[in-house]
Amino acid sequence: MVDSDINDTIGSDEYSSYSAGFFGWRESTLGLTIVHYIFAILGIGGNFIVCLVILRIKKLHTLTNYFLLHQSAIDLLATVVFIVTFLVPEYHIESYSVHSTLYCKLIWSEYLYWALMLLSSLNLSALSLERYFGIVHPIKHHNNFNIQKIKLIFVIEWLFSFIYLSYWTVLCDSRGEYCVISSKNEFWSKVGTFFDSFFLNIMPLGIMLFSYIKIFGALKNRVKPEEIKSSSQDKDNKKTINHWDRAKRNVVRTLCIVFVSFAICWFPSTVYDLLYVFGVPLNYDDTFYLIAVLFALFNMCVNPVIYTLQYEQFRKGLKQVFLCNKSNQPGGNSTVATTSSQHNIDG
Repeated sequence: MVDSDINDTIGSDEYSSYSAGFFGWRESTLGLTIVHYIFAILGIGGNFIVCLVILRIKKLHTLTNYFLLHQSAIDLLATVVFIVTFLVPEYHIESYSVHSTLYCKLIWSEYLYWALMLLSSLNLSALSLERYFGIVHPIKHHNNFNIQKIKLIFVIEWLFSFIYLSYWTVLCDSRGEYCVISSKNEFWSKVGTFFDSFFLNIMPLGIMLFSYIKIFGALKNRVKPEEIKSSSQDKDNKKTINHWDRAKRNVVRTLCIVFVSFAICWFPSTVYDLLYVFGVPLNYDDTFYLIAVLFALFNMCVNPVIYTLQYEQFRKGLKQVFLCNKSNQPGGNSTVATTSSQHNIDG
């Protein structure tokens, strides 16, 4: 909203009319604020548990689960940043100080929060592609995917997310006791919003949709265990194939639910951004925007629930960690079985 006193002091010809009190935070109803806090607490607790379970259970140390571990770590950090950005009460920082500049560029601009959101979307996209190659092109997956390359993918995701959105920090600065956004050209502002929405929502949705359509097609056409002709090791082969086929399908089914959740949760934010791009006058401080942010936050805390309800190996690991029952550990106590199983489930 326009603050005429601020614009008169700062100079309306230099900065856009979108300016806000330096110490102000998003105003919302009490009910919406409470819901934000509930989702934030669930996001921190749920994603911490996912990280703990995957780190503790060796059977879960597979390439796909490393992506899930990375995803939960991102969502955990993003939830903490969300609390700092949207829910921390007002506090005073001296005008024209280093603290005020950092606050405006990193927190008030929402740069850190949305960079982590972009990182989360990119990681889900990379995860779907990993599963695509693992199931549709298993030989290529076996020859080209390893933990070193997975780490490289993670580094590229972080670098792209924070470098691409770094222009937000250039546009935002502190003036007196206020943060302002320097945005003279509405056209370039809309171009920036479109590409932000493209990388954050549209592109990941396209990649995940393509990957899971191909995966379902490959699984549908795969030979079923009961169709295998009899041999001397017929029963053992059928049991082995059926076990890994069921495990792969369970992982894919879980990730598809994650994809649907992503699509639903990011729909309001995508619509909001596209409406702005096509010229609809919007206010990024209104209730609808806060609801869109709430949906995005919900996406960060719902994934642990999906893993618990749908992912069999994770559910067994969860019981192992919190019930301290070794018999529940996925894969038992055999280190050899654990090591040899990793590429079978991933591939």
